[in-house]
Amino acid sequence: MAFTVGRDGDEEAAGELTAEWRSSLRRLAGSDETLQSEVRQLVEEFQPLLPEAPRGSVVMVARASGGSRVYQAGRDQRVTGS
Repeated sequence: MAFTVGRDGDEEAAGELTAEWRSSLRRLAGSDETLQSEVRQLVEEFQPLLPEAPRGSVVMVARASGGSRVYQAGRDQRVTGS
């Protein structure tokens, strides 16, 4: 699905899908260093098969609920106040 989304030009959907998979893999690996290493090896193995991301593009995805706040920046960010 990620390959199809990326090929169809829907960069926003591709970014969201990537973020969801990244989050799922982090939860799956948890603190298991062996599993983390195996996942890293898989990513490295398949990385050459993925299309190159456009240079200079930034994809940020955030979700907040309730009284949460989300602050995102492409570089430096200064947050003041409450």
